[in-house]
Amino acid sequence: MENKPQTVGRIKCCDCDYLIEPNATNMLLRSLQSVSKTSGSMACLCSKSKELLAFCLKKLKGLKQVHLVDATFLWTEPHSKRLKVKLIIQKETFGVILQQEFVVEYTVQSFMCSSCHKVEGKNYWRAVA
Repeated sequence: MENKPQTVGRIKCCDCDYLIEPNATNMLLRSLQSVSKTSGSMACLCSKSKELLAFCLKKLKGLKQVHLVDATFLWTEPHSKRLKVKLIIQKETFGVILQQEFVVEYTVQSFMCSSCHKVEGKNYWRAVA
């Protein structure tokens, strides 16, 4: 008898329809999804990863005028839908280097892609005006 390696099937997350390995909650654990504006494809960004940090920093305006020294995630409740990032920036003004530390808070918004929205809405009536 041949011993074939077993493969684990994948299921869709009940919250976002992303393909995952089955787990106790059948939900994508500690991760976020973002849509790439250039390709329109979905990307999974794991919580507290450098990819998620890069995504968050791209959303900030005005970082090009200063020098970013450090950026780290601060702890938040996993279910709070909030991300906190501590930034340390520097800027030279009149020959003096100024350094400032501050916290930026992001809100995670749930959304569905258009095809999932069509599937979700198939059991609802629409009014005709």
